[in-house]
Amino acid sequence: MLKKFDFFAQVIIALSAVILAIASLFVGSYFFGSLLLLMPLGLWQLISAACHYFSTTATGNKQILRYYWICSMACIIIFVLALLFRDNNGNELAMGMLFVAMSGSFLTALYYLYLYKKYLLDAKPIEEDSSIRSI
Repeated sequence: MLKKFDFFAQVIIALSAVILAIASLFVGSYFFGSLLLLMPLGLWQLISAACHYFSTTATGNKQILRYYWICSMACIIIFVLALLFRDNNGNELAMGMLFVAMSGSFLTALYYLYLYKKYLLDAKPIEEDSSIRSI
C-alpha cells in the first residue's frame, strides 16, 4: 500500500509539472511553477530510490537503480557547475547548463517512474541477466 502511495504521489507531481510546462507556452509565469515542482519531485525520488536500493537484496534491482543514480548525480553535478559559471559571459553558459540540468532532471524523473512501475512496484526480484543491460 505504501509503495502504491509513493508511486502515485510521484505521478501526480510529475503530471502537475507537465501540465504547468504546457500551460507556460501560453502564460509564461507558469514555467516557474513547473520548475518549482521538479525540486520536491527530485528529492522525493532520491529518498525513494535510496530506500529501495538499500532495502533490496536482489542484485538485478540494484543494477537497475544504479543507472538512475548515475543519471541523478550527473544532473546534480551539471547544476552545481552551472552555479560556478553564473558570472561568465553574461550568464549564457550558466543558463545553458541550467537548461541541460533541468531537462535531464525531468527526463530522469520520468525514467525513475518507469523503473518504479515496471520493476519496483510489484516487488518481484529480478534475476541478473542480459535484459537488465538493455534498458
